[in-house]
Amino acid sequence: MERATTKRLLLPAAGALVFATALAAWLWSLRAWPYAQLRQADLEVYWLAATSLRHGDGRLYTMAFGPLKLPYIYPPFAALLFRPTVPLGLGAVRVGMLALSVLTLPVVVAASLRLLGHRLRLGAVLLLSGLALWSAPVQWTLMWGQVNLLLLALVMVDLALPAHSRWKGVGIGLATGIKLSPGLFLVLLLLTRQRRAALTGAAVTGATMVLPWLLLPRSSGYYWLHLGRITTAVDRRVGLYISNNQSLRGALVRALGDHGTAATLAAGLSVLLVAVALPLAAVVALRGGRSGPLAAACACGALTLLVSPVAWIHHWVWVIPALVLLADGMRRHAPRPLLPAAAAWALLYGAWPLLDRITDHSRPMRQPYGVVFLAPHLHRGEYHWTVTQSLIGDSLLLSGLAFCLGVAGYGARLLLAERAQLTPAASGTAPAARAASRT
Repeated sequence: MERATTKRLLLPAAGALVFATALAAWLWSLRAWPYAQLRQADLEVYWLAATSLRHGDGRLYTMAFGPLKLPYIYPPFAALLFRPTVPLGLGAVRVGMLALSVLTLPVVVAASLRLLGHRLRLGAVLLLSGLALWSAPVQWTLMWGQVNLLLLALVMVDLALPAHSRWKGVGIGLATGIKLSPGLFLVLLLLTRQRRAALTGAAVTGATMVLPWLLLPRSSGYYWLHLGRITTAVDRRVGLYISNNQSLRGALVRALGDHGTAATLAAGLSVLLVAVALPLAAVVALRGGRSGPLAAACACGALTLLVSPVAWIHHWVWVIPALVLLADGMRRHAPRPLLPAAAAWALLYGAWPLLDRITDHSRPMRQPYGVVFLAPHLHRGEYHWTVTQSLIGDSLLLSGLAFCLGVAGYGARLLLAERAQLTPAASGTAPAARAASRT
């Protein structure tokens, strides 16, 4: 009896210990290196962009914000969401965004577990949340004050809702209104026969477009008429070639140079990848057993990153549901065959504190860089990578591509197996049908 009780309490205790340790280490890093860890430059852009709305409607996409002089490139709806935070002040908004982002980690993990059909266990949620906190995408999201974790939570909670829920589709619609790339999940809903949810999501997305037209007509008109110009503002200001950009286009720019050929190839490969991988991922969601829905969701999330012009490391928070999928596989099957996959996850997505060039005038800062920064990444060194350096510098991109192709290959196998089961039955009934017709 005591042994069973101890075993039952082991997971909650381990989960609480891992999460508390991870959280304490992160809070310590905030105090040790505040300039490196608390810049939150992107959050400052969001807040200043919302502040600019006080002075008129036409300046949202024509100004540069913050000390880094970054453009605001999100839809007008996102600026409206940040508008109520203006009176709070930037300092309070920074603290609130940090707290809210960390709190979304257990939400994302819990939604991923629900998508696998598990009962929610606090120990498992805390354990996986603690591991996820020290992944490079999460640390970069916190460091830059990004909204990626909030968008991920909206999508994952939506996907975990029952098919009959009237709220299904709302979260994906809101996420698409804030940032366009989650709209690919509306296609996944359609392909997985969740038409009502897809229509609900499309309606919510439409509402996020119409509302800004009513409140911010000039900014909305400029955004939708000059979307290409706005998105290329990042290219002009930062550069698609830097190793932080783990998209297909970023890799092609690094390999071929910054000219039209890379953009054309990236567009063609993106269309091909989505056209092939997304329908097969939907097959996995429908027929791939208990793990199918989460595997398809992770594949769709990876697709949104691969086909975007820009996929910074902080956009790769989809590694959190992938971690849950990996942990579930290790629990349900023999863990030993999946140990290399677990080691690869830790190596590729872990936040390894490497020395950075940013200083506080007395000592170098440490930032939660990932393994991609082991390849040369200063002074346009990305243009001169060797094959080995490309494998390291494009490792997130390659891992996402491998995952998408793996899920697509599994979907193709399911279709072929189903066809093989149907063919003998069809061929066996054909002669009998012909004989019956002759008589």
